[in-house]
Parts: sequence; structure tokens; C-alpha cells
Amino acid sequence: TKLDGSAKGGVVVGIVDQFKFPIKFLGIGEGVEELCCISVQLYEKLIIDGVNNRDFIPVKKGDEVNAYAFAPIKEYSIFSNVYKFRKCKKCGNIYAEFDKKKRNQHEDIIASESIDFSEHDVYKTVEYFDGEQKIIISPRLYWLLEQYINSEEIIPVFEGTYC
Repeated sequence: TKLDGSAKGGVVVGIVDQFKFPIKFLGIGEGVEELCCISVQLYEKLIIDGVNNRDFIPVKKGDEVNAYAFAPIKEYSIFSNVYKFRKCKKCGNIYAEFDKKKRNQHEDIIASESIDFSEHDVYKTVEYFDGEQKIIISPRLYWLLEQYINSEEIIPVFEGTYC
């Protein structure tokens, strides 16, 4: 869920507190740094399975760690054949907007360089797809997440091609 001040997301805090429902993923904004958090239990399983702990930062409530957020360190350029790309003249960011004419076309993803997952399992895109940066996760992290949580909670950024 996305946690913010709106009735859509902010209400989750009260519901969780009252009914003691677990939260597996929690977003606190729309930037990549706030993209998602995972539970302490899932974090511990991922670390045991060899995921790099430098790719996460603790999310605390007081002195207690309640979750871990993805912390992408490096950026990679990723291009898709179903997006139109433009560079902002003011900030220099690259924005990709979905090309509705290509909605039924198979999406191909092309990285500007090979992605080295030996150091990190989480990276971010240079481009902002539909206004948001996306994260790139290693095939190993994707496979582990798919094992530990419901598949409907994992939404691949791009269908098909792995970098």
C-alpha cells in the first residue's frame, strides 16, 4: 500500500493498529527512494538467502526497526520500445511516457550497459517512467520475493525481458 495523507493510503495506519493486520509492502511516496518496504521477517529471509544487505535501509518507529526499504545505489539507463522518451530542459531528467499507439505491441527492454548484479541486487532507472523512477532488481531477488510473498503483490516493472 502507499502510505500518505490521503484517505486512499493514510487510513492503513489506523486499520493496521486496530485490527493488527500485517503489512508486507509499504510505500511512502512516489519517488524510488520511497518505493517500497519489506517486513523485517522477509528482510531476514532475503539476507540469509544471500541478498546484499547494503541494498536496504531500516525503517524505524522510535528505536525499533519495523521494516526495510529498498535503497538503490546506482542508476542504469533502460529503454522500452513502448514508451516515448524526452529530456526535461529544466532539470535534465529523462521522462518516458507510455505510447498508447503501441499498447498491444510486445515490450522489449534494452539496457544501455550490462547490469552487474554481483555487488547489488537493487538499482534504479535514470529514466522516469510515467513520472516515476523504477527499480531494477536482480533475477535472484525477484525469484526470492516470488517465493516468499503472494505473486499478485509483485508487479514487474517491465514484462518479459530481464537485463
